[in-house]
Amino acid sequence: MGSGQLRHDDLELDGPLHLVECPVGPTPARKPPAPDPAGGSGPPRSAPGVHWAEYDGDLIALDLRTDRFVALGTHASAVVSATLGGARDPRDDPADRAILDGLTDRGLLTRAGPAAAPWAPARPARPGGVTTNTPRPLAGAARTAADARPSPPLLLAARSHLRACERELRQDGLSALLADRPATRPARPADLTTAARLVRAHLAVRRLWSRPLHPATAPAALARHAWRVGLPVRFVVGVQKHPFHPRAFVELHGTVLDDDPELAEALAPILVVGPDGEAA
Repeated sequence: MGSGQLRHDDLELDGPLHLVECPVGPTPARKPPAPDPAGGSGPPRSAPGVHWAEYDGDLIALDLRTDRFVALGTHASAVVSATLGGARDPRDDPADRAILDGLTDRGLLTRAGPAAAPWAPARPARPGGVTTNTPRPLAGAARTAADARPSPPLLLAARSHLRACERELRQDGLSALLADRPATRPARPADLTTAARLVRAHLAVRRLWSRPLHPATAPAALARHAWRVGLPVRFVVGVQKHPFHPRAFVELHGTVLDDDPELAEALAPILVVGPDGEAA
């Protein structure tokens, strides 16, 4: 399994919602979504821990509690977009209510709790999607330090972060990434060079790893390491729907560090964790 590509096999088609559930990685779902609390009577809104992206008019949800993507069909996407955006009252159409009730039962929507913030799904910066599904770890900022050999202490630190992320993602899934990020300083000219050395160290450690990795582990470890040394990077899970393709990567000041630079524009950033991102 590639270190920067999320699994999208074992697809399950489910009923009239045209719903597709895809595991983010090999970790089994450990935290099934809780049913909507009794007494919830407000308008439908996105449930906590659920992130949304829109691709070519269709919606994709990432549920951090179960580490699964859910891709909605065209009609269901239109119903959810209009309802969560406040443009439609679901009580007007029984079929619309059935779609929203089904997504509520799956834990993606809720009617309980305080009012939600304005709903705005992530969208790609340009249409068309990625040109290749194969991760390209040397296509990013690593080129800026092509001749810089990682020092032994840097390699040891990279291995430590990779081991820690492997353990935490196996236990808790993507929710393990939602920790405090202390790197908040502004950009500096040397940031990309420093990041490039980190990338080369992590690539060297990945090549020597003896076990298959959860596809988000390597980017998460690079992000953790960068935060530790003060780089304000962002860990991103991007996704496209046609064909379905999710990918995790790390970016700094708009530059993808550990994969193809096109990912920053070609994929909808459904999850962004970092000093300038939102992870709740």
